[in-house]
Amino acid sequence: MAGAEDHDSCDEAAFDAAQASGELALSWRAHGLSYGIPVTELTGIGAGAVVTKDVKAGSVMVGNPARCISLAGSWDLIRSRSEP
Repeated sequence: MAGAEDHDSCDEAAFDAAQASGELALSWRAHGLSYGIPVTELTGIGAGAVVTKDVKAGSVMVGNPARCISLAGSWDLIRSRSEP
């Protein structure tokens, strides 16, 4: 669907398994649906960082409020990420 958030879908059993195995850093249920943020999405978030906006993949964020201290990727990719 155009304009939809980036996401992965799975059935309830797969979600429960991911939750039980620790694959989800954060998970919750609301409106009859299950939501989760995989640990792999937060590997660039420092302990205690307070994130208040989108974080680009490959970024390393630290502080309160969180700020980017590192970007991974080609120069063209890094340049495109740092443009407003």
